[in-house]
Amino acid sequence: MRNVVIIALLLIGFGFQANAQRHDKRGDRKEMREKMQDLTVEQRAELKTKRMTLHLDLTEKQQTEIQKLHLEMETAKTAKRAERAENKERKELSSEERFNRLNEHLDAKIATKKKLQSILTKEQFAKFQEKVEKRGDRKKRNAERRRK
Repeated sequence: MRNVVIIALLLIGFGFQANAQRHDKRGDRKEMREKMQDLTVEQRAELKTKRMTLHLDLTEKQQTEIQKLHLEMETAKTAKRAERAENKERKELSSEERFNRLNEHLDAKIATKKKLQSILTKEQFAKFQEKVEKRGDRKKRNAERRRK
């Protein structure tokens, strides 16, 4: 009986420790995201380009074109953030406004994808698409875990 109680206490202790480590990782990610937002638009674009270069083995010409694309994307993202910060009151969007926003967002994604397709080789683009799909799958799994 005594051994059972000791084993149960040990298992509970390990469970608390594992849970604490998981929360630490979340805090680290949040901290890193905040630090990334402190960087300038050019710095964020350069970091993204370098990550992509490592992953896809880009040529010098591709790197400069991808750098320009990332700079455009980061500038647009910063402008959207500033716009949201100005409109602190979150009003409920009408269905027409929601449709227009989603339509604009999807149009921008399509344009970005076309630009990437013109810059990258077929093999590089396939590898890029595979990574994007994996990231999407991971996001879905994490969202499902959070709902539970």
